[in-house]
Amino acid sequence: MNYTIEKMEKSNILFKTKFYYLHILVIVFASTFLLITTGCENVKKEEKITIKTDTLTQAKQNDTSVNIYLTFDDGPYLSTLGLANSLIKDNVKSSFFVIGSQITASKYYDSVFSIIKQNSLFKTYNHTFSHAITHGKIKKYYKYPVNVWNDIQKNKQYLDMGCNITRLPGTNAWRFQNSNKCYSNQSARLLFKYLDSIHSNEKMFGWDFEWTDKESKNIADVDHLFYMIFDQIKKNNSKEKNYVILLHDYLFRNESSLNNLSYFISLLKKNLHPKFKWANEYPGII
Repeated sequence: MNYTIEKMEKSNILFKTKFYYLHILVIVFASTFLLITTGCENVKKEEKITIKTDTLTQAKQNDTSVNIYLTFDDGPYLSTLGLANSLIKDNVKSSFFVIGSQITASKYYDSVFSIIKQNSLFKTYNHTFSHAITHGKIKKYYKYPVNVWNDIQKNKQYLDMGCNITRLPGTNAWRFQNSNKCYSNQSARLLFKYLDSIHSNEKMFGWDFEWTDKESKNIADVDHLFYMIFDQIKKNNSKEKNYVILLHDYLFRNESSLNNLSYFISLLKKNLHPKFKWANEYPGII
């Protein structure tokens, strides 16, 4: 009797022990399954969010196209090589509007001009041979349109064959034949009439924004210039937005000014995601 009871008690204890461990195994299995399931759901949710965000970002990028034209006047100059090296580091297309009298001023300037022409990131255009050297009397220069045209023609010997894009000295004027992009101030009006009379297809390339000595010296002015451009872009409803920025070689004489330019380019890249283009890529110019 005692033996049977003892045996039954032992069996009961063994059964309870087995049941206890089985219960623990069930709990562990259920918890593991729950964690795995929850993890999978979280991964799926994260994947959906990522895809959605990427899609929205891509849609925004495809919504508009911003084109920036960095144009440098009055070279070649002592600072042109340092400027060129900085633009190469930033990997941006740039347009140089050169002056023939500067090219012929010294062997050094001539060699600088050759280096610029040979670099695949840069293209050169016409800024006249003399740059209106009239002792500051710019109106006198434009008073005789035939002479201005001859000055433009004289400078073509330093440019690629067929180059017909000019920036006029001391005046912001646009002239694209068969295009709506045409603006002339008082200085250029006589010249434009003369070019029309001889059926010239010469294109005059103006600008929308100007980098001045202030931007070369003060980073706060660089920010101000960027926000001016940004504000214009917000107001522009066109699918494609084109902005020409006028700069001058001589404004980049030191490391500080070059750093300011690199900072400006980084602002454009980060916030606008633009394409940097040459002057001859401007819509309607060809």
